[in-house]
Amino acid sequence: MQDQLRRLNREQIAGLFRAIEIHLGDRKELDYVVLSVQPLGGADAPWFWIVRFNQTHPKVIFYTFANGFEKLKSWSNGYPNLRSKAWAGSIQYTSIYHYNGRRYILVHKYQKENAPQP
Repeated sequence: MQDQLRRLNREQIAGLFRAIEIHLGDRKELDYVVLSVQPLGGADAPWFWIVRFNQTHPKVIFYTFANGFEKLKSWSNGYPNLRSKAWAGSIQYTSIYHYNGRRYILVHKYQKENAPQP
């Protein structure tokens, strides 16, 4: 993979990611959800990051390897809790993340067998 990436130019590397703006906390704070595009990511699911935008020091505050994630109605330290879900065969993996004041941390993970994929 590293050899393949070394041969890419800046535009091709940028094409490996998709990003959308979101506001998790204060409307004045700008965050981005960044999604990996194949060949980045895993065989079963892409990678997701939330990047806190700052003109001088952008910071990754969340990372997950999942089929998707969602904001929950519960909050920690002024930010919504997040839930990610990933499937491997018939097993669904669910992870819950809370914001600790600097970044999202995993607080609970569980799996469910014979879970249908969406």
